[in-house]
Amino acid sequence: MSHQMTNRVQGDRHREIESRDRRWTLPEQLFAALGGCVVLALFWRCGSDLRAWSAAGLWGTYCFGVMRTSPGSRFRLLMNYFAVWVYYGGSSLAIEALDLPRHEEQLLRWDRALFGESPAIAWQGITPGWINDLLSAGYLSYHVYLHWVLAESLWKTNDWRKAYGMAIFTAFGVGFIGYFAFPAGDPRVVFPDLLRSPVEGGNLTQLNDWIVRNFAARYDAFPSLHILVTTVLLACDWRWKRTRVWCMIIPTVWMVASTLLLQLHFAVDLLAGAGLAIGVLFLTRFREIRIND
Repeated sequence: MSHQMTNRVQGDRHREIESRDRRWTLPEQLFAALGGCVVLALFWRCGSDLRAWSAAGLWGTYCFGVMRTSPGSRFRLLMNYFAVWVYYGGSSLAIEALDLPRHEEQLLRWDRALFGESPAIAWQGITPGWINDLLSAGYLSYHVYLHWVLAESLWKTNDWRKAYGMAIFTAFGVGFIGYFAFPAGDPRVVFPDLLRSPVEGGNLTQLNDWIVRNFAARYDAFPSLHILVTTVLLACDWRWKRTRVWCMIIPTVWMVASTLLLQLHFAVDLLAGAGLAIGVLFLTRFREIRIND
């Protein structure tokens, strides 16, 4: 009898630990809350049509996946990665379906209030084609950096994945909330009359332009996820894998310059991205987390 009681107590403790380990961390809460709001808004605005049901299906799939996985598991990391692409790819469709007001004029006014003229406009045409190729490489390095960190995390410990995932996916969640709260297109698309000097360059510039025009969200100016997520990545690497910072610091500098010189962002988008990154790092308390390689 004593042996059975011991097994039962151990089983209860195991289930309790497993239940606690399946808790929703901050990024999952942000993704789920934003998704739930978007789904309800789509049903209210569009009725029971395919867009609303598709969004509801994706949202339900994500929530179910989170409930069945543990923080730090490979599957949880992949679920959040999947959510990032759904939000990034679907935000434009949802924003248009909800007919949310656009804010490019406000961003331009803020830039002019701070700098006299938006750097994206004032600096047009000052860089030759070969410099634009280097800038395009810097802009694309964001994807290299992000996927390098995430791919490496698949082979690390649960604590490693939990720590990096908490910071990175919280940054994405905050950024996507910005997309819906303050939708705005990039300067060269919404102000072609002000940007008469085309961005010239070779193959890298053309590749970057093709990716931006065909894969980027249409209302992803504010905040700049390139700045927000890269700042968080650098801070995490400075704490847990400093050698990677030295590999990525120069591409990051080029990436920051490229967002303005290639006319892809307003200056306030960058400032908002940097400010939100500081807020994300504070919220996730990344400095208090210690992980083993």
